[in-house]
Amino acid sequence: MSLRSFLSTGDSGVFASLQHPQYRVLWGATTLSAIANWTLLTGRGWVAYDLHQHSSTVGLVVFASMLPYLLVTPFGGVLADRFDRRILLVSTLGISLASGLALALLVLLGVQSEWPLVILSFISGAARSVEIPAGQSMVPAVVPERELLNAVALGSLAMHGSRLLGPLLAAPLLDRGDASGAFILSALIFLAAVVQVLRLHSVPQARNPVRGVSAQLVEGVRYTLRDRVALMLIALVFFHCGLVMAYDAVLPVLARDVLGAGGQAYSYLVMSIGAGSLVGTFALAGMPRTLHRGVLLFATGMLSGSTLLLFAFAGQWSTALVAAALMGAAQAMFMALTNTFLQLVTPDRVRGRVLSLYLMVGGGVMAFANLASGRLADAYGVMPVLALPAAAFMVVVAVSVLGPSLRGVYGRRTAPAAAH
Repeated sequence: MSLRSFLSTGDSGVFASLQHPQYRVLWGATTLSAIANWTLLTGRGWVAYDLHQHSSTVGLVVFASMLPYLLVTPFGGVLADRFDRRILLVSTLGISLASGLALALLVLLGVQSEWPLVILSFISGAARSVEIPAGQSMVPAVVPERELLNAVALGSLAMHGSRLLGPLLAAPLLDRGDASGAFILSALIFLAAVVQVLRLHSVPQARNPVRGVSAQLVEGVRYTLRDRVALMLIALVFFHCGLVMAYDAVLPVLARDVLGAGGQAYSYLVMSIGAGSLVGTFALAGMPRTLHRGVLLFATGMLSGSTLLLFAFAGQWSTALVAAALMGAAQAMFMALTNTFLQLVTPDRVRGRVLSLYLMVGGGVMAFANLASGRLADAYGVMPVLALPAAAFMVVVAVSVLGPSLRGVYGRRTAPAAAH
């Protein structure tokens, strides 16, 4: 059986886009980077909680890692549209590698302050905020448009599904009082991702006639503001990330105080979210091209809120694991669909900057929301911090059908092709 027939069966196929060699290499690098990142994040979250036994400490570290999405990502988009995206990937992966080694050294030295964690979290977050738009903006250049949803879904499988493998790799190392092994392992996986990127050949990239960083930033913002579909999709992601995806700061205290578990069980909770993401994006990748994507976008938005509600009220370990998996599936599918629509309506010359705004909005609001949720969970408990925003997002999705732009998106089987 040929590779093409194995990867693509019938009209589509779960792995259809992997039949393209350039995408296959890029996807491999993305997958390795995502696994390394979640191995690092799991270890870092537990170390932060172990310092003072407070969710607010975890929230501060998560805030520092996500703040670059607000401050750095717009410039990352400019870099992705201006320079060789392969070089950007190698450079940012190298920074993430160095961050993992520095975290391992901090743990081995027994540092008791949260501020070194905060600084390194900001540095690694800055690297990711440039790496992601550079990598994602290469995807439409290495797969045909008819397979873009499949490619984005497989990319989301790597991004979200790594929540399963990354914590699985970190789990045996966390309850032993020394998470340095998790950080060293993450650095080695980042190194493998660098090697994979070096295998990429030259990727077609549109020339940008706008000169100067500030002018390029302005052009990207103006395009987004003019295109109502792109603007409304980014607005929807703002509410999604701020209301139903800002739970990282409360997971350690949920595992320990509500579910009566420790660091290894905390990893399993994160893994359940990743397992759900893996199943959801895998299912999305295998759906036929005739799938009504607009209806699925609305449905996964409502499910993102309802599954978080179930997670918030889960008082038993088994219920929490099931709810976490369902939540991961719904949220991963929703983000993959918004990403696909946005890429299809955006021309290549500004795609990096528009994607950077998408990441800036999502990551920026998650940074502040995690900072707030950590403090609020210490004061009022985990359940209201999760349940109230979940219900609010369901209202946002329901109301969004009243606007002509999103109502048009929900009514489409696919998005209109971008002008090139």
